[in-house]
Amino acid sequence: MQVRAIQEESSRLQVGYAGHKQEELRRQEQEVLDAWRRLLSMVESRRLKLANASDLYRFFNMVRDLLLWMDDIVRQMNTQEKPR
Repeated sequence: MQVRAIQEESSRLQVGYAGHKQEELRRQEQEVLDAWRRLLSMVESRRLKLANASDLYRFFNMVRDLLLWMDDIVRQMNTQEKPR
């Protein structure tokens, strides 16, 4: 994973630097990790929205099928011979 590679490289580089440069490396590593967490959060949010949309689509299809079935039953009832 690229994020893990960046963390490992940052840790390796921090050993060779001190002071301001080391802090800059830590700050940039933290920015990458924060962006990664935001991305994961957005992915999960999108996954939930897609799952909800899929459920809604399935529900609408069930409603359509039931309405068609009811129309067919009503049509059959109207065409049957009525008792005298």
